[in-house]
Amino acid sequence: MHAQMRVLEQDEGAMSSPYIAVQHNGTTAARPGHNKVGRPRAFQDEDVYRVMTNVIADVGYSGLTFALIAAQIKCTTSALIRRFGDKRSLVQGFILWLANLQEEAFRQYRDKQVSPLSTLRGRWLLPPETETGIAELTERPELFLSFFIEARSDPAYRPQLAKLTEEFESELTTVISDAIKAGELVKVDATELAHTLDCAMIGAMSLWLDQQKRPFSQELERTFDAIIRPYLPKSAR
Repeated sequence: MHAQMRVLEQDEGAMSSPYIAVQHNGTTAARPGHNKVGRPRAFQDEDVYRVMTNVIADVGYSGLTFALIAAQIKCTTSALIRRFGDKRSLVQGFILWLANLQEEAFRQYRDKQVSPLSTLRGRWLLPPETETGIAELTERPELFLSFFIEARSDPAYRPQLAKLTEEFESELTTVISDAIKAGELVKVDATELAHTLDCAMIGAMSLWLDQQKRPFSQELERTFDAIIRPYLPKSAR
């Protein structure tokens, strides 16, 4: 993973040098790179990924380039290429970073809930929930949905996306089981219901992109309620 590596990219300055400083696991070394020096600018992978959310919100997956990211993070395109290699490696890391961000957001959300059913609803409605801290996820969801639909068509991203699907359905299964034990849902195969919810989310995304009759969060709520309603105790329907 790139999480432990930081590139100290040189800002614009009058002096020239054929080297940049690279810091990895606390060790700094020099290697050929940008030919201008000044006050070093340090950035981590998370800084790059957060800038990517802005770029994706503007141009989607097809328009995503190292040059656009570099322009916003104030570094050179070559520095990003040296770190990530190519666009596919960059996007693979971004997908996993976003998943970790959502997982942490869900943990924080879950800790505030007293009802397994409300926890289930909250997990299913992420990422539209604002706990992710990324405004673009809620302000322009159509571009992020398009991004993930395009990513699914590329075999290079399938292992990461398959892992996300497996983890997502596992989390749903656990919370559904808790809701059954708490009497908030009738007895049902939790694994099958989790898979149904996952499939329904993908379908809701695709249909919403075509129609966009209501906010995306409302579309998800409507779909969730329709699926869960038959499994509620009669007194709660």
